[in-house]
Amino acid sequence: MATAATNTKTKPIIVAEPSLLAQLRRDGYQLIPHQPRPLTGQIVAQFPDATTGGQRAVTDYELAARKHFKITAPETATALGRTMRQTWAFEVEGVGFQFNEHYESRRWYGLLYLSHCRVCGVECRNNVTQPPSARCRDCWRTTQTGPRCPETDLACSTAYMKHHCDCETCRGWNAAKQRARRTRVPGEAGGDVPTSISIQIPVGEKPLPPVKTPTEMEVGTSGLDGHWSGGWTWLPASVRASLAAYEAWIVMWQDNNQDGEEVDDGRAGADRDAAALSVEKGPCVPV
Repeated sequence: MATAATNTKTKPIIVAEPSLLAQLRRDGYQLIPHQPRPLTGQIVAQFPDATTGGQRAVTDYELAARKHFKITAPETATALGRTMRQTWAFEVEGVGFQFNEHYESRRWYGLLYLSHCRVCGVECRNNVTQPPSARCRDCWRTTQTGPRCPETDLACSTAYMKHHCDCETCRGWNAAKQRARRTRVPGEAGGDVPTSISIQIPVGEKPLPPVKTPTEMEVGTSGLDGHWSGGWTWLPASVRASLAAYEAWIVMWQDNNQDGEEVDDGRAGADRDAAALSVEKGPCVPV
């Protein structure tokens, strides 16, 4: 007697949402929080209320955002405060690292490492996607010869092009740049200089960084399938292994969890609501 075949639908594999913080903990790193407690929305101060003339309650969300982003509007500050995450520090083979979940979606996964300026020795923070900085910001500035923006304290080339500064100094820098450019284009504005001749533009551009070797430039070209972290050879091997495992987790989650239900991997709660601010600015939440 023939047995009827049974059609069995395979249940999708449920994979927890990837978390670099969970991966680092799983790999045994000793993570030290910058703040002793998370932001929870509790009332921590009383401020004068301009509308009622009395006092109003201020939450730790609002207070942290006011200090970090310099925003005074209560609603905006509170909304930004809810997005803040704890900064975690750890050390591997004498190299200090800092991680913040707020930036986990960036290419550098919210992970920085510390190095020292080769000129003055001051501590520098670097994205894990880049080799260690040769010089700190102040030492870079000593090599600049062009004007600086009085409003942003940046080189005019940076302030005008990237931050769209419209101050008189930046406009003057741009005008000089355009005049120099016209002089080397035949037939434009009376210029008769052949295009094959290079004209030095008198602007304050930063010197180019040292040329990287092919190994240093190998950061992958095919997204997560190429395991970008495998080319970050300036990082300790154990950190690269943790990042590769995290990237594999992302791929698995994308492939196998699209039709499944998301499970709680412990990111909710204290980690999700952790205090503090970006790794660039450092902590400033009073407790």
